[in-house]
Amino acid sequence: MKLFLDTSALAKKYFINERGVEKVVARLAAADSVIVSPITRVEMYHAFNRVSKEGLLPADGLQILVASLEEDWHYFDVVPWNSALEWGAVKVLEASALRSLDAVQLAAGIVSRPDIFCTADRKLCLEARKYLGKVELIE
Repeated sequence: MKLFLDTSALAKKYFINERGVEKVVARLAAADSVIVSPITRVEMYHAFNRVSKEGLLPADGLQILVASLEEDWHYFDVVPWNSALEWGAVKVLEASALRSLDAVQLAAGIVSRPDIFCTADRKLCLEARKYLGKVELIE
């Protein structure tokens, strides 16, 4: 099974106290390949740094999260940043009220043709259902 995880869904793997972590872990275990957008790494670092700056991580927590992501990154199939992705995001933006980075996530899902597109973002989920076969909202 080809599994696409947007950043909001993938983050649940690392922030294990969030709702939906079991669902993400189960999807990851069943996947033959895990596909992510080329902006996912940047968005994950943003999330890690935000919770660190808010004091929600122990002193070594940021380094642990970063190391875990970097270890996992080798197993992800990253959608290449190219003109097909850019124009796909533009088309999504023209047809929706998504934010620009969510449009890139959706365009990455569209060009990679996953069996399942997973997100924890309701707005992105609703929009993805217009373009993709199986879309799952991880709550």
